[in-house]
Amino acid sequence: MTREGLTELKKWFRIYVSGYRTDNGDLRRNVDLKVKHTMNVCREVRPISRAISLPEGDLLLAESIALLHDVGRFEQYARHRTFADSRSEDHAQLGLAILSRERVLEAFPPEEADLLVRAISYHNRPTVPRGESERCILFSNLLRDADKLDILRVVIEYYHQRPEERNEAVAIGYEESPGVSAPVALNLHRGQPVRRADVRNINDFKLLQIGWVYDLNFRPTYRAVLDRRYVQSIAETLPRTPEIEALVERAVAFLAGKCSAQHQPLVSD
Repeated sequence: MTREGLTELKKWFRIYVSGYRTDNGDLRRNVDLKVKHTMNVCREVRPISRAISLPEGDLLLAESIALLHDVGRFEQYARHRTFADSRSEDHAQLGLAILSRERVLEAFPPEEADLLVRAISYHNRPTVPRGESERCILFSNLLRDADKLDILRVVIEYYHQRPEERNEAVAIGYEESPGVSAPVALNLHRGQPVRRADVRNINDFKLLQIGWVYDLNFRPTYRAVLDRRYVQSIAETLPRTPEIEALVERAVAFLAGKCSAQHQPLVSD
């Protein structure tokens, strides 16, 4: 990827998104929400890529993947008025269909286009499939880390807003009920990410997001989550119980450990 190529890609993105900025206030609000998210993911991926010493062409490719990773969100919301894939369609696959239809991928060399398709298709899966090439895993994990950093920002803002201020498109539809599901607590006690299938209420879902600390890949991402106090900010909106406090403390200690040792590799084991 060249800098000129990325500039052209950004121009295409602006033109494409402008077609969804209608007079419909709800649609425009949520288009703007996803544009802001996309720009933030691009910003998040740059320092991570530099920290692991990606060459310039690969750094630009990582930003290109970040720019296009959620392009399906605009059509998804226009069609279904939701960002929940479970209630509409897989936004990654929708985005790839749009990129194909718009012939955007023709601007990439074939090997870069293939890498982009795979990284985008994996960004909303629980894990990157085993057996992928090291290069595909690298770019997929760069996107996944940068995406999580900004999703955490979005949900924390939502959790801390008054109910009347909240954008319900960010809502995830889980009920407000007490307690934590046993499988959720068990995974976090083990230092493992939470499975979406185990989530039963809003407390579980918030803990799932705290559990993302166990699914990060690069030391700069651990540092960002720790320094921005994202885990503690989510915890402030959870019930103060010994069980939850222990899970939160474990997650914060895990982040601190990943950040403190100078010998820690930039890429997580």
